[in-house]
Amino acid sequence: MKELQINENLDTKIESQGKKLVEAAGVMVVDSAASREKAGEMLRRLKDQEKEVKGYFEDMRKKAHDAKQAILNKINAGIKPIQTAIPILSKKMIDYDQEEARIAAAAAEKLRQEQENLARVAAENERKRLEKAKMEAIENNDEEALDRAEYEGKILTPQTVKIPVPLSVPTIVTKPKGYVSKWKATVTNLPALIRAAHENPEMYGAYVVADEKALNKFAPVAKDKMRIPGVVFQDEGIIRSR
Repeated sequence: MKELQINENLDTKIESQGKKLVEAAGVMVVDSAASREKAGEMLRRLKDQEKEVKGYFEDMRKKAHDAKQAILNKINAGIKPIQTAIPILSKKMIDYDQEEARIAAAAAEKLRQEQENLARVAAENERKRLEKAKMEAIENNDEEALDRAEYEGKILTPQTVKIPVPLSVPTIVTKPKGYVSKWKATVTNLPALIRAAHENPEMYGAYVVADEKALNKFAPVAKDKMRIPGVVFQDEGIIRSR
């Protein structure tokens, strides 16, 4: 494409002529037939000058327009296939993510059902064990063992029974840009936590702390007549001076 050529000298001449015509029109006085005729001649010159200016720049204007359109056409030609490819690739990624999420959800549901079945079986076995333990405690006249078995029987649910822990199922989590993980713990099943601490104190014992303040408040009521598994109430009286 040919580069647009502008004659700066001619541009200056046209601009200068235009300014002179404006000045002449400004000082002209129309107060007679002769001066009116002279003003008409100047008006024709102004219109001719207008056509001359437009004609001078018309070729450059058309070339600039054609150049702009050619650039836009090239931009559109390059962008169009990209704009076509973007939604195609995006849909493939979305389809993949949805399929992975579906597979993960199905695996999680299968795992949940298996865990529920294991928990029911384990709970039933534990219930049988506790019944046997109570019978043995009665036969041996072991009140502490009987209390412990009865207490564990009361809190026994499929959720409190220790079952094998399976491998976690990976899930797809899309995190926004700049996301920073901040984990926290929430106790959702206190009996299960207590049982875990009892069975494996080295691993879980630090997570279960007895509320001795509450137990001390209860001690004057319990004295040595009431029993709480794992707790001993003692009279640590003092002699007050009179």
